[in-house]
Amino acid sequence: MDETQLVTRALGFTRTAQALVVDPSSWSVVYDGKIDERLVYGVDKEDPGQTYLIAAIEDVLTRRELRSSTSKALGCAITLNEAKSIDYAKTIVPILEKKCLICHFRGGTDPSNFISYESIRGWSAMIRETVMTMRMPPWSLDSRKTCFAGDYSLSAAEKLNLISWIDQGAPRGSGPDPLPKLFERISSAEQSSTFLAESKSLGKADIHLKSLKSFDLPANGRVGYGYVDLGWVPQSEDTWFRAVRFLPSDYNAVHHIALLLLPEPVSSYGHVSSRSMLRRGAGVKTTLFWTPGRNRRPVKFPEGIAFRVPRNMHLGLEIHFTTTGKPEKISVAMDFWKWKSNRPASAIEVGSIIARHFELPPNNPDVVVERWATVRENLSIVNFSAHMHLRGQSMTINAHYPDKRQETLFSIPIYRFANSRGATLCEPKRIPAGTRLQVLAHYDNSHRNPDNPNPGKGVKFGLTTDEDEMFKGNFMYYLDSPTADSENVIVADPETPRRASRRSQRDSKEL
Repeated sequence: MDETQLVTRALGFTRTAQALVVDPSSWSVVYDGKIDERLVYGVDKEDPGQTYLIAAIEDVLTRRELRSSTSKALGCAITLNEAKSIDYAKTIVPILEKKCLICHFRGGTDPSNFISYESIRGWSAMIRETVMTMRMPPWSLDSRKTCFAGDYSLSAAEKLNLISWIDQGAPRGSGPDPLPKLFERISSAEQSSTFLAESKSLGKADIHLKSLKSFDLPANGRVGYGYVDLGWVPQSEDTWFRAVRFLPSDYNAVHHIALLLLPEPVSSYGHVSSRSMLRRGAGVKTTLFWTPGRNRRPVKFPEGIAFRVPRNMHLGLEIHFTTTGKPEKISVAMDFWKWKSNRPASAIEVGSIIARHFELPPNNPDVVVERWATVRENLSIVNFSAHMHLRGQSMTINAHYPDKRQETLFSIPIYRFANSRGATLCEPKRIPAGTRLQVLAHYDNSHRNPDNPNPGKGVKFGLTTDEDEMFKGNFMYYLDSPTADSENVIVADPETPRRASRRSQRDSKEL
C-alpha cells in the first residue's frame, strides 16, 4: 500500500484502475493505461473485451513489439495530498537522530557520516533512492505483525516528510544547524563509557574482557570465520549477568559475533576453522549474538532474567569477518554487568531451528525450505533473528498453538545478508508447551538475485558466505518455570535430505 503517495506521484498515476507495465530489462515503463474494457462509467461489463494489460505483459515476456503502449484508464480520479513545506531543523534532524545516526556516526557501521546540513544535502539524492527502494534504514522486519523494541524503520509520515523535503530542494531554512552538535554527542557517546548512562542507566561494567588474539584481515577477498578465547577464568560456581555488550574494534569488518560456552578453551581444539567448529560436538554451546546496527548498545535482559555462565565453563568468540577495502587488525572485547541480587527468576536461553539437508538447484528463482519444531516447555521469547546467506530472500516464523490458533511471530519479507540482524520484542511473547513452530524461508539462486555470485551453481548448506547457504531461525527465550528442563526445549523434526524443487522443499517428514 502506498500510504505516502510517493510511488503514486513518482509513476504518474491519476486513476485507480490505471496499470503500468515495466520492462525489467531496461526498467522503463512500456505500457500505461487501462486493464481491459470491463470497466465503463456506470457499467460493469462481464466481457473484458480487449485485454490491454495481458497483451502488454505477453509482449514483454516474448520480446515482441508492443501492440499498444497506452490507453485511457477509466477508474476513479486520485486526489493527491498537497505537499507542505518541510522544516530542516524541526522535522528532518529529529528523523536523522532517531533513525539514521545509530549507524551514520563517526566510527559507525556506515562510512557516510551525517555530520551537518551540507553532508545531508550532498547525500540527498542517494538518501531519496535508498529510502524509496527500502534499502535504508536497513530495517527489514515486518513491524506491522510484531512490535519490536528499537524499531528504526521509517513511519509513513517520516518517509513522506523526508522525501518531500528532498524533492523541495532540501532547503536549509533559518537558524543554527543542530546536526553538528548532535553528531558529535552521539559519536562521543558511542566511543566512551558515557554511552552507558544513556543505555538504561546500567552504569560501569563489572567485567571487561578482550579476545586473547587479534586477526589480520586483507583489504579484499573472502575471509572465513575466526575463533578465539575471551580470557574468562572459569569459576567454581555459576555466574549471572543482567547485561552484556560486544565491542569489535571495527564494526565495518564484522558481519556477526557469537559468544560461545566451551568445556575447554578454544585453543585446546587444535587447528580451529569454521568447518571444524561446526563438528565440534557436545559441550560447546552458541549463546548470544552481535549483529550490525547494535553498535555499542548493551544486550539487556528482561526484569528478573539473566544470562548464566555455568561453573567451570570457558568463554570464546565466533567472529564472521568481512573485508573493508583496506587491511585491518580486528579484536573483540566484551563488557558484562553482574546480577546484583538473589538468584534470578530464570535464565536466558538461545535456540535455533536449522536445516542442513537442502540444496538449491542452479538457476532456480524460487526455492522454499521449511522446518518444524515442537516447544516442550512453557517459555517466553524475547528476541528473534534469521540467518541466511546471499541467496536468502525472506523468512517467516509461525506459531501453531495447541488450541489450533495460528500466529506469525516474526517476518522478514525482504532479507538482505548485509543487514541481517535480530530484534528484541517490545514485550516477551509467551509460547505454551505443545506449540509447533514453523520456519519458512525463500531463496533465489538465479540471475534475478543481484547478490548471487554464481547462479549456474547448485548450493548446499555450509558456512562460506558466497559458496554455501544457511537456514537458521534463532530465538532468545526464558523458561516460565525455573525448575523446567532447559535441555531440548525446542526440538526440531528430523530432516529428510531431498533436492529442492521450484516453489517447494519439504525438510520435515510431517510435511
